Amino acid sequence: MGCREWSELWSERVRERLGAGVDRPLPAELGEHLASCSGCRRRALETDPTLVFQRLPQARLTDRETEEMVRAVSVLRRTDGVARRGAAAGSRRWLP
Repeated sequence: MGCREWSELWSERVRERLGAGVDRPLPAELGEHLASCSGCRRRALETDPTLVFQRLPQARLTDRETEEMVRAVSVLRRTDGVARRGAAAGSRRWLP
């Protein structure tokens, strides 16, 4: 795919996203061209900065790692809520 074809497909994708508010994965042919053409990549990133994340590898987590992360987030949310309630009650101390 050349830059002209890429530009036409990219413009169509942008119009589609703006009109329908739909966010679909980048089609393979657009991604392949972006990987090899810095000019088109620069233009695409100016239009849609989230494309930076398309190049990141997918995280591969085990079930145990996922459970640990859920527990850690849950603890952080609980401690944040306790600290906020303490602050709202006029306490200036940090609660564990």
